[in-house]
Formats: sequence, structure tokens, C-alpha cells
Amino acid sequence: LSLTFYILLAGVLGVALLSFSRQQVVVTVLAVGLFYHYRVRQFGWRAVLGSVLLIMVVAAFARLRSVTASAVTLPMGELIGEFLSNFIDLLNPVTLILEVGGAIAGQEVFSQVLNIVPHYDGYKYGATYAQSAWGLLTPRIITGQYDVIATPAFWFREWYAPTVTSHGFDFSMLSEAYMNFGELMFLAFFPVGMLVAALSIGIRTTRSSALLVWLIFAWISALYGLRTDSNAFFKAMTYQFLPVLLIVFLDRTLLSRNRTRLATEPANLLSQGSVRSAPRNFK
Repeated sequence: LSLTFYILLAGVLGVALLSFSRQQVVVTVLAVGLFYHYRVRQFGWRAVLGSVLLIMVVAAFARLRSVTASAVTLPMGELIGEFLSNFIDLLNPVTLILEVGGAIAGQEVFSQVLNIVPHYDGYKYGATYAQSAWGLLTPRIITGQYDVIATPAFWFREWYAPTVTSHGFDFSMLSEAYMNFGELMFLAFFPVGMLVAALSIGIRTTRSSALLVWLIFAWISALYGLRTDSNAFFKAMTYQFLPVLLIVFLDRTLLSRNRTRLATEPANLLSQGSVRSAPRNFK
């Protein structure tokens, strides 16, 4: 890779860090990591170890946010001590897995769903996925209503805190999988795994730069989709794949035209040559 690439990479990472947005940093790092792993060289054990250390640092910082609001006024020495304490605690692999898994799956919400289903409300048996897919066909611009379909996250809010209107809950695909299939909830993640595998193959094999960029961000959207319900997941993936399908269509159209032009050019040259040489043959 050229020096220009590393300069641009440093600039993108710098902008992401200066934005003070954890999501921007994570998305940028994931995008660069996916490109490097699939198109440059696969990560070795050092890169894996570095990724684990980065996750530990992010998780330790995330714990600082949950201390109290007064932590902002704490002396810098106490903040550093709190961070180091959290980092040392995360050296335990079990603690680290539970910390990351709980952040992705929404551990508190999941425990509440376990209390609701099936004791107070029965299993949905895939109905929420069908309703979310149907929601793509009946957008607000057509129906004029937003809550035509009660999304899984909306369902949880109605059960857990029906009077709250200005607070979001960390409802995840794991919670939705349980409310549909109970102990067989792992079945809901097979399609997600197949989708991520297909995107990975596309990132590795595509020859289109534009398609490569869209596939990378579709891969990241699929990963982030695990932190929400199927309604938001389906919408995010649809918005990602519409440009991808357009790019594929344009690529195939241009490729077909180029093949047609290359196939007809030799015949045209031969016909022109035969016409020019005809008078010579007759002399």
C-alpha cells in the first residue's frame, strides 16, 4: 500500500476520534479492518490480540460512563485509577465475554423478556419477523401512520414501561429471538450468519471499488443490527442493498456493452480490410 493510503487512513481515523463518537470510531475501525483482512492480508494472532486489547480499552471506558454523573467532576487521578481497575477486571476472559455479550445483547432487557415470555405473553413463532418484513411494504409515506405495526422494541416498551415516551431501551435481536422461539432462539441467527458469510465472500471477490465500499458498510450494518430488533434490521439492510443492487446492475450493463463492442470490433476490422483489399485483388 502506498504512503497516500496511510495518510488518508490516518486522516479518517483522526476525524472519527475528534468527533468523540464511539460509534464513528468503531465503524471506521471495522471498515478499515474488513478491507485489510479480505483484500490485503488476513490478520494473524498479533492482530487478534491487538483487537482484544482494543475491546478491553473500549469496555473499560464504557464502565466509566456508568459510574455516576458526578464522575465528570472527579480528579484526573481518580478517573485514571477507576479506568485501570476496570481494565484489570476485564483481564478475566469470562468477565470480558459477559461484558461484551451484555453490551451487544442488552442483558438487562433480555432478562426482562425472560420474565414476560411465556408467563404473561406467549411465544410469537416468527410473527415479529413477518410483521417487520411487511412493514417494509407499508411505509409511513403510504399509510400515513407510524405504529401500524407494533415493532418488537415497541412491544417491550408497552410491557415494561408503557408511560415512558422519551427513553429508548436496549432491545436486541437476542431478545426478539427468544420471544419468538424460546430455547430454540438460535435458529433465528442462521439467516444472519448466512448473510454475513455472503457479504464476506463479496468483499473478498468483487472487482468493483464502489461495490466493495457498499459491501463493507452492509457487513457493518448487519453487525450493528444485532443490537436492535428485526424492524430496524430489515430497514437498515434494505437501505444498504438498494445501492448495491444498482451498482451490480450498472456494472453488468457496462460489462455487457464492453463485451459486445469487443466482439464486434474484429469483425468490423476484417470487413473494412476486405473491402479495401478487394480492388487490389481485382487488379
